[in-house]
Amino acid sequence: MNPIKSFSELESHFALIASTRRVAVVCPSDDHTMEVVERCINNYKIQFTLCCAEPSAWADSLAAASEGNITVIYTSTPDEAARAAVSEVRQGR
Repeated sequence: MNPIKSFSELESHFALIASTRRVAVVCPSDDHTMEVVERCINNYKIQFTLCCAEPSAWADSLAAASEGNITVIYTSTPDEAARAAVSEVRQGR
């Protein structure tokens, strides 16, 4: 698989996937990342783990409305958020 270099390429990739996939996102606090997560939840079979280094009302409200397709993990630093995301991926969650 070639590296995905843009959010539009990522969304196009998800459109080709027939089965449910899990995606870990680290510090999803910028507008572009939040937009892609929201679009993918609504249009594709994606389960997200959002690893946040600070409280996020956006992540909490998205998780509450997602019917179990979004898990939010809070850590105290971005480095810990990245480690948490790697751990989730390695454990298949």
